[in-house]
Amino acid sequence: MRKEAVIINVARGGIVNEAALAKALTEKWIAAAATDVLEREPGGRGTTPLLPLDGEVPNLTITPHVAWFAAQTMKNLKASLKDGIEAWVAGKPVNVVVQGR
Repeated sequence: MRKEAVIINVARGGIVNEAALAKALTEKWIAAAATDVLEREPGGRGTTPLLPLDGEVPNLTITPHVAWFAAQTMKNLKASLKDGIEAWVAGKPVNVVVQGR
């Protein structure tokens, strides 16, 4: 692969070998990479070679899989989550899923 290559994965986690990608970026075999999916979700420090416990992988951008949502959509989702938690704390849960129905 050319050194100027930029890999973008917005398909599925596991399609890109994360250890190989981290090595390619760290050793400057390729220019950059971006992804909004990881092999193991949710991602966090130490759960993938792309998010090591110590340091960072250079020239790598990781965004949430919902990065394409409009700002207003994210605002609405946050408000809905807040309302649901407050209703649950008040003893009046909403959107309850009952098994077997």
